Amino acid sequence: MKKTMIALLALAGVAAAETVTLTMPATANNGGHGSTSAASAVTAYANSGDGGYMFNNGGIVNPDTTFSEGILTTTDGVTSLTLAPRTGAGGSGEAIVLSGSNLVGYSVDSFTFGIESSSCTSTADIALTLAVIKKSDSTWSVVQSTTGSLTLNSGAELILTLSRSIDWTSSYKVVAVIDNTAGTLGGGNSPTYTMTGITMSAVATPAPVVPEPTTATLSLLALAGLAARRRRK
Repeated sequence: MKKTMIALLALAGVAAAETVTLTMPATANNGGHGSTSAASAVTAYANSGDGGYMFNNGGIVNPDTTFSEGILTTTDGVTSLTLAPRTGAGGSGEAIVLSGSNLVGYSVDSFTFGIESSSCTSTADIALTLAVIKKSDSTWSVVQSTTGSLTLNSGAELILTLSRSIDWTSSYKVVAVIDNTAGTLGGGNSPTYTMTGITMSAVATPAPVVPEPTTATLSLLALAGLAARRRRK
């Protein structure tokens, strides 16, 4: 019976879900910084294309030209992010916007943002928002999102499970907003933190292959043969 079901699924063109890794931007933080919030950063940079875009929730600790507001780089396939401290109630943040072009033709069930290792000058968590956005009439809106407190340790991850699968097209993007919110620590300054080995992946199923008429006829004959064989047993 089990073998028969596998054969039927194969003939019907039903594909299994797989993990698809999205391509991270080679360099980022190209958009300067804007005084915005983590919530608005989800869609603020969507029209700018793939990349990482720094935003600022508070004042700059040291506003000289050498101040590193946010650095996101990918070297030899390894993506790292460093965010420097800020004063006030909020710190600096980075919005990583990905089109997920290699997901076109897939039905997406979930996204996972993960890091391999990290370091931080305090024990504070950071706020991470993971969102799927969709463009309609030149306006981006949030389809679904989740926010969690990501403790900076090895293997940390946040998963966004979609309430229903999305047939991915160029109208969609996925955004990870990393917010250094711990502005009340260290005398009012948010800590510096570095994340290494940043990854974004999706659990997705390839679109079913529609067989040609001849193939469909052969498939029906095969199904009939399987059914007849079962009856003889």
